[in-house]
Amino acid sequence: SSDLSASPEGDQISFRNCAGFPTLARALLLLETSPTAPSSRSPLIAHKKTFSSLCLVLTLACRQSSPNSLYVFLTNKIGAVVELLASTLDVVAQNSDGESANA
Repeated sequence: SSDLSASPEGDQISFRNCAGFPTLARALLLLETSPTAPSSRSPLIAHKKTFSSLCLVLTLACRQSSPNSLYVFLTNKIGAVVELLASTLDVVAQNSDGESANA
């Protein structure tokens, strides 16, 4: 099941109160600044499972939770996700341009 538990609202509140969002942001920052980050022209997302898991946790923490969604929006915690995704898409675009030029 994709629910956090039998009581998602309680888990979502606990997640926010126990610094879950700053922890996710730090983990995303580590992915973004790692030597295998997409901006260093490494294979697509070297940490794609980690990135996917972090995004899933973020989704579950905000699902049908206005306080959590508002917190993520107002503190710009989503910025790291967007920046990492944008840099990955840049690498994908550059790789596809290179492949079509070599064809």
